[in-house]
Amino acid sequence: MTQIIHIIPIIPEILHTGTAIHQAVCRSMNSGMDITECARSTRDCMPVDELRTDNDVNGKKTGYRKWYKERRVYLGVLAAYSLLMLYLLFVRNRGSLPADPVQWRLEHSNFIPFASTAGFAGYILDGNDPDAIRRGIVNLAGNTILFIPFGFLIPLCFRRFRSFLCVMLLMAATVILVELMQLMTLRGSCDVDDLLLNLVGTAIGYALFARYGFLTASDFQPDDAKKNP
Repeated sequence: MTQIIHIIPIIPEILHTGTAIHQAVCRSMNSGMDITECARSTRDCMPVDELRTDNDVNGKKTGYRKWYKERRVYLGVLAAYSLLMLYLLFVRNRGSLPADPVQWRLEHSNFIPFASTAGFAGYILDGNDPDAIRRGIVNLAGNTILFIPFGFLIPLCFRRFRSFLCVMLLMAATVILVELMQLMTLRGSCDVDDLLLNLVGTAIGYALFARYGFLTASDFQPDDAKKNP
C-alpha cells in the first residue's frame, strides 16, 4: 500500500535520483496544484520501501570514504615497495665501472629466452658448487617472488588496471624500461629471462588479487564505482 508522506525531507533525494519526478508532475496536473507547491507539500505515491533512505545514502558515503582511505594506504605501500626495488636494482652493491663498457654490455646481455634460466637451473641441479647454487636460487626465485606484490597492488590501487591484460602489459613495459636502464647505466644485466620471470611473479600476484583483493578494496566502493571498474 502506498503512502502519502511529506516530501520536504527527501527533496535532495528526488533531485538526485529523478525516480519520481514524472509521477509528481502527474499528481500536480490531476489536482490542479502548482508543481512547486506539490513538491513542497506531498510526496508522490510510491511504496516507502522502494525509496532510498538517508541511512542508505550515508552508508554509501561512509563506504566510499572507507575505501578511499584504504586505497591511500595501498598507494603508499606500492610507492614504498617501488622505491625499495629501485634501490635494490640500481644502488645496492654498486661497484666500480668497467674499463670497457661496450664489452661489459655484450657480456651482460641475453636475448635468447630461457638461456640464462636453464643455466641457473643447471647450477642448482648440479649441486657441486654452493655459491653457484645460491646464485641460481637468488636469481630464479628473486626475479619471481619480488614481483608478486606488483601484480597484487597495481589492480588494487587503480581501477583502470583491473584486467589481467592491462596489468601484464604495464609491467612488461616497466620491466623492459628498467632492464634497458640497467644496461645503459652499467648497473645490471639486460636479460629477457628476467622479463619472463618478472611477469610470472606479476601473474601470481594478480591471481592473489583476483582471489582476495576485492574482499579488501572493492567491497568498500560505492555502487557507481563498481559499475565502472
